[in-house]
Amino acid sequence: MTTTLPHDPTPDTLVQLLDRVAIEDAAALRALYELTSSKLFGLALRTSYIGEA
Repeated sequence: MTTTLPHDPTPDTLVQLLDRVAIEDAAALRALYELTSSKLFGLALRTSYIGEA
């Protein structure tokens, strides 16, 4: 089954996915990762350099 994911998920979409992840839904975890990984990686990079400026 292929699911089309939004490029910019709404808070409601993220909450729904997190609820599904909490009940061990692997597809929801995969979708959540695909939707957020690049933004979270960018955030991690920015915050890791704050103390090095």
